Amino acid sequence: MKTSQVALLVSSHAGAPVLVEFVSEDSEINWVEVAVHGGEKNLIACLFEYRAQLENEENQFADYVEELLSHPFLRKKIQRQGVQWFKSRIKIHQYQQAERKAMQFIVDYAYKIFLTQPHQRDFVLTTSTHQVRVRVFESA
Repeated sequence: MKTSQVALLVSSHAGAPVLVEFVSEDSEINWVEVAVHGGEKNLIACLFEYRAQLENEENQFADYVEELLSHPFLRKKIQRQGVQWFKSRIKIHQYQQAERKAMQFIVDYAYKIFLTQPHQRDFVLTTSTHQVRVRVFESA
């Protein structure tokens, strides 16, 4: 049985909890756990800052590869590897977008369960072939 996980980040400013963001990548879920255990109250702002940092690092590397490819006397092998890296980057982004759209359906369902049973902060949704662990984190 395939297993995955998702973290719902909710905020309760006006009394009722509101889904602000969800996280489905293991590295981001681990980051959220560390932030919670470290006493971080504003998970949303910190998560967006963390994502911006990762994106900045990826863009810096992409700029490096692009600059490298702009050299006129670059060996063909290095050119092919640089072009392949850009193609892989595009495929990864397309996969991540498709995965996020699919996960949105699960998140919507899990959020409805959370709204009806707010004490449920860690539960599993199961089908015949898949399990999704859902964890709910409160953010300021």
